[in-house]
This record gives sequence, structure tokens and C-alpha cells, in this order.
Amino acid sequence: MKFFIEHCEEGNLEAIKAMGDKVLEENIPDGFATACHWGFMDIAIYLMTKYGNRKIYECAYECACRCNRAELLEALMSKEDSIDFSYFDVVEQGLDIAVHNDAPDVVEILLSVPEMNHYPWALLDKAVEWGKIQDRIDVSN
Repeated sequence: MKFFIEHCEEGNLEAIKAMGDKVLEENIPDGFATACHWGFMDIAIYLMTKYGNRKIYECAYECACRCNRAELLEALMSKEDSIDFSYFDVVEQGLDIAVHNDAPDVVEILLSVPEMNHYPWALLDKAVEWGKIQDRIDVSN
């Protein structure tokens, strides 16, 4: 576990790949959080792709929203067996995390989910009120 987290912190994707089956699934969430924190999206996407299951996808979603990692969110949304973003509550949860953590890139992506067109813009209004993302999002709609 210690070496795995250190590799995630240092951005050492090759060392993580070399670990192979020594990486335990219960350590993956900490690896995501560490890689996202330090901006190593290649590691986060690798972990999501190699070890992907419902729990891992949920962890990736939360990390992307907390750390404003648009690249990770886009990779997650492109996976067929990933989270179903057609449900408003799934998008709303991500928006709530992203707005609270000042993650404008992720907010923009989530607001572009087609299903969001069917719901009021209450969350966007809240974000604008908080002043966290108003200069990064086109609020003219």
C-alpha cells in the first residue's frame, strides 16, 4: 500500500503498472485521491480503466468533481459500463460537489449533459450566488 500511494503521489505510472496484481482494490480510492490531488490524470485514468467497477467509478466521479479534473470526468463519461449520467440526481450530486469545491471545468461539463436541459437552473444560480464560477460559465441561457 505504501509504495502504491507513493507512486501515485510522484506520478510514477510505470511503477504502478509494474506492481500488477499487487495493487489491492481497497487501495484504489486512496490512489485516485492522491493522483487527482497532484494532477496525475494518466494514473487516475489508468486505475479507472484497469480496475473499473461500480465502486471505482463512483470514486473517480467524486475525485473528478472535488479536484476539478475534467479529463478524468470525460474519460469516466465515455465508458459504457460507467455511471449513468442520464439521471438528474447523479448529475446533481456531482454538481453539488464541484460547486462546493470550486471546480468550474467539471461544472461546465456536467451542465452540458443533455438531460440537464429538462431541469431548472437552480444549481447554476446557487453557484453564481456563491461567486465561485460566474466568470467561467456562460449564464446567458
